[in-house]
Amino acid sequence: MKKIIIFFLTTYLFLYILLINLSILKYNEMDFNNNGFVELSESFLALDIGVREVKSVNKICNEYFFLKDGIRIFDRCKKLSKANLVVVKKSKRKLYLLKNNEVLRSYHISLGANLKGHKVQEGDKKTPEGNYTLDYKKSNSSFFKAIHISYPNKNDIEKSNYLGVNPGGFIMIHGQKNHFGWLSFLMQQFNWTNGCIAVTNEDMQEIWQSVDINTSIKILP
Repeated sequence: MKKIIIFFLTTYLFLYILLINLSILKYNEMDFNNNGFVELSESFLALDIGVREVKSVNKICNEYFFLKDGIRIFDRCKKLSKANLVVVKKSKRKLYLLKNNEVLRSYHISLGANLKGHKVQEGDKKTPEGNYTLDYKKSNSSFFKAIHISYPNKNDIEKSNYLGVNPGGFIMIHGQKNHFGWLSFLMQQFNWTNGCIAVTNEDMQEIWQSVDINTSIKILP
């Protein structure tokens, strides 16, 4: 069994390196400094291009995903409506974007390694439960992009003080660890975070575009 796993990992690594070396992508980019659009017929090696965002002429958001890792190179164009509520169902490992009580999109998520129960203290590896706000975005996160959840709130702090523990904090919705996005197919099978909500880099880019600061988030058991 170990030999089979090693064989597949070696093959995957070989294909990954081959893709990086052979992949060249052409794309059209909007010139955000002017009112019009500028067509660019430039080519970039996969390792150099990172993530770029463009808009089509009819103002529908076009997103071209050039992941930092360079392993998945593709583009997709979707209408990205703004969500006014984010709902997380821990038991289903799902995150939902809603607008006026209508589900816009849903995403598979990974949670804190200690799945059951509300977060009480730092280091318990639990994802909080309750009503919070997405209060700021972090583009230079160690995990691709990240959106901060306003844990702990007043009730969390009071409960932790009563128990004499540190409630912890810095709970985020985030993508994969930088330079390891290509492993998301494996990592997202497990609850591997310290209490955060993790998605693939592609899904994180969509959530980033669809969710504004001060959007409410409801985390359910």
